[in-house]
This record gives sequence, C-alpha cells and structure tokens, in this order.
Amino acid sequence: MEDRKEQFIIKAKGMLCPGIGSQDPVFLSVKDGINQAISDDMPESSSDEIVDLSTYTVSPCFSDYHLHFSEQAKAAAESNCKKGVTL
Repeated sequence: MEDRKEQFIIKAKGMLCPGIGSQDPVFLSVKDGINQAISDDMPESSSDEIVDLSTYTVSPCFSDYHLHFSEQAKAAAESNCKKGVTL
C-alpha cells in the first residue's frame, strides 16, 4: 500500500477541545494525516480540498488506551502471546 501525501481543510460547526472551547465555525488544516493548525478563520491556502462538516461539532480522541510493560512482563507477554499484541 502506497503512502498518500495529502493536505486538506476541515470546516466544522465547532470543536470540543480543552483550551479551545467551541469556536463557530472552526477550520482544521491537516497535512499528511497530522493536524497543522486550528483557526476560526478560513486558512489562506485556497488550493486545499475543503471537507465540509459545518453541521457537526468535532473533537479529538478522548482516550488513548495502551499499556506499558516492565521488562519482566514484556518477556512473559512475548513468550505467552503469539498474536494480537503490540509490544
């Protein structure tokens, strides 16, 4: 699968995010899958594709579930788990 490099702007009704509140509207600039900027004004780059989510309020992921293993626990997991575990 090839790596797609792309840039686009998401236009949303608002955003739920600590420190930002809900701006109306909000523009998110995304490049190569990474948020570059959040603004209440339309970014100057007019060549970017606009994803119109203006009837939706957007938010970042609220939780990031992952585990941290000690070296001993990691060794036990590696010897006991053959599939479905990222270490």
